[in-house]
Amino acid sequence: MLKFPVFVLICFWSLFFHEINAQIEEVQHSARINQLLFSGQLVDAESEIQKLLADTSVSTAFQSELYTLRGFVYKIRGDVEQALVYWKKANALRNQLYKKGDYRLAWNYALLSSYHYEKIHHLQAKAFADSCRLLIQNLTTEQQLEIDIYRIWNILAQSDKLLATYDGYEYDKWHPVYSEVWRLYERSVEFQLAHQTPRHHLAKTYHLLGNAYQDMIGRGYQTPGKEQEGEQFFASANKYYNRALNIWAELYDDTHYEKALTHFVQAMSYWRVPIERQPEKYSASNKHFEKALNAWGISDSTNEELLRAIPNKIDLLMCLRVYSVNLIDVFHQTENPEYFDRLIQLNTIATSLWKIIHGEFTSKHINQYLATYHLIPYNLTYYLELEKQRLGRDFSLEKMFSANQRLKYFDLIKYSDGETRPKTHLSLQQLQQQLKPGECFLDLFLYLSKQNIVMAIFPDTVVTHSLPFPIRPRIKSLNASIINPDYNSYCENALSLYADMFGEIDFTGINKLYICPYGETNNIPFDALLCSDEGIDSKDYRKLDYFINRFETEYVLSSATFQSKPDTMPFSLALYAPAALANSSFSELPFSRQLAKTAEQQKWGKAFTDSVIDIAQLFNTPASVVHLSTHGLIEPDHSEYSELVLGHTRLRLNEVYQHKINSHLVVLNACNSSRGIVFTDDGVHGFTRAFFSAGARSVLSNLWEVDDKTSNRIMGEFYQHLRQGETSSSALRQAKHAHIAQAANSNQAAPYYWAGHWLVGRDIVFESEVLSEPFRFWQMAAVGLIVAITLGIWWRKR
Repeated sequence: MLKFPVFVLICFWSLFFHEINAQIEEVQHSARINQLLFSGQLVDAESEIQKLLADTSVSTAFQSELYTLRGFVYKIRGDVEQALVYWKKANALRNQLYKKGDYRLAWNYALLSSYHYEKIHHLQAKAFADSCRLLIQNLTTEQQLEIDIYRIWNILAQSDKLLATYDGYEYDKWHPVYSEVWRLYERSVEFQLAHQTPRHHLAKTYHLLGNAYQDMIGRGYQTPGKEQEGEQFFASANKYYNRALNIWAELYDDTHYEKALTHFVQAMSYWRVPIERQPEKYSASNKHFEKALNAWGISDSTNEELLRAIPNKIDLLMCLRVYSVNLIDVFHQTENPEYFDRLIQLNTIATSLWKIIHGEFTSKHINQYLATYHLIPYNLTYYLELEKQRLGRDFSLEKMFSANQRLKYFDLIKYSDGETRPKTHLSLQQLQQQLKPGECFLDLFLYLSKQNIVMAIFPDTVVTHSLPFPIRPRIKSLNASIINPDYNSYCENALSLYADMFGEIDFTGINKLYICPYGETNNIPFDALLCSDEGIDSKDYRKLDYFINRFETEYVLSSATFQSKPDTMPFSLALYAPAALANSSFSELPFSRQLAKTAEQQKWGKAFTDSVIDIAQLFNTPASVVHLSTHGLIEPDHSEYSELVLGHTRLRLNEVYQHKINSHLVVLNACNSSRGIVFTDDGVHGFTRAFFSAGARSVLSNLWEVDDKTSNRIMGEFYQHLRQGETSSSALRQAKHAHIAQAANSNQAAPYYWAGHWLVGRDIVFESEVLSEPFRFWQMAAVGLIVAITLGIWWRKR
């Protein structure tokens, strides 16, 4: 009678010990993977993770941990987009396991905050950090240890730091925020020391604490009366860096990626001290930069295999960038050729590393991400060729031209499909061969935020022109005089900007320009520049010598996408002019709706005027032209928040990247629709870029707020010229000319009304799909005549 209960008891204990054994094995696997991450063996770590995820017997909780660790593999590499993919999978599993409000869900918010910190999305990082904080209040020590709370505190501190950067540069605003950041890191240190957590994490926390003090070094020295605090911040930063380095030395060999990173940021702490406070700052920082490179295993003849083995390639790329800027300063002070030669070596390593990163990373926006941190090495490549020219060394215009192609929308070129956007760069000779007599290609460049260069490429020669002025305030001044019309100020700015940019270039015999902007020059309304002072004394906008009168102009994203021959395709239009919502803060756009009505009456295509717009239909329409007349809510400094208002629907910028569009020309007749974050080394992050990424070949947008009546009149003229067989660039030029010529007075011809329309991309010639009724009649009559003649011949021969 006792046999059955004994059997049950044996089964129970067997299952119990099996479960315990499985948990022990999972803990052991987790420890091994973490050790692989610590040592930088990311390939082995990911292989181990993949093998365990394929095992159906692992628990859901361990699956979540594995996806979290896999995300950290990619975060160390710098591929934060792929890290987010795995973190979202981990979060989904945790949501299955735990109820809303459970403290173990804190990691969900911490990981998302970490992602947005890396992307410099300060508001999102802070929002997720705040949600995380709510879940970790009043936890027991056991609960804190269970979720590695010290690592979460480090992430929260990073979020607080990022938010401070958007609250001004003043010392008094930063210091209170950073005081809390320091306390949070110090709490993390105390917790780790008390509970003997892995020393790798302790060293990393010391490293981050040093960074938090380093952030305040420059602010202390640059604030009158706070210079002593600057010295204290410098001392504190280096105290914690040295503590981190001591632990790295205990744990790892001389070559280790974390040790290298700590040496790098320590070098930056010296770099931030004013030269008058520390005359040896350059030599001291250079010594630590070299220590960092040694810890990465970098030598003068580093091979590609070694670079591929480095875990944190983006950190190395950042070190090479900052070290190079440091050497440039020293070189300009000393003219010592050894520094220049070292710059060439560093740039060679950086360009090799950049190519490897593009080959390995899964994100389709990696160049844009690198540009966020100014990590595209081809800016320095361009600079080095300019310096070689100045120094009388052999230099290469071809290298400069090639480098510039990698500094403008490279992601769009790299991942494009079809013949319209080649994936390989265009040589200088290949571009020149496409130019016809009377044409010139202007390739603009800004190197190291110090000097602007115009490379004027003619069919048989190349001229470079240096612009030694800071261009951003000049552009702002010009645009301000246009947006708030001030005739005298406008004429002065438009005339002087043209003279400084192009005055030394001989345009005799040139009637067509291809302009490839760079950085802030994307905000220049080139059509409104004044080529001479002719007509200025008339005080009449209609009589000025505009750039648009001298030159037919096409705007090109990158010389790599250049093709002088326009595309040809049938014309069909899908025009969206959604009705404004009742009780909405957005005004009605009556002239946009009138243009939509005209489009249907003239049989240009289909108009969509309901207050509900089907986004999927918009992207999937077979029309060759998509036109959006609507309100634009554009955040130039935070493009991720930008959106187009389509009645009840909001089309967010990031949503555009998730679609593919069939239309070749996208017209965004909305306020500020061409604006966005200007990346010095990778174009503008805005709706124009997003629609190109979605598949558009050409985008027409607006540089500033548009007048509904005037803009739609210009758009109507634009479509009339398109349907007459003119190229898209010529059609827009003729529409602008028509507006100026038909203006009833000077004010109506002001550039505000016409110069903001900006068309960039491939030139297109459209063939009308909609045949007129008389044409259809004669076409049918001709067919009938041919049939009658054929029947007559057959009848006579039968």
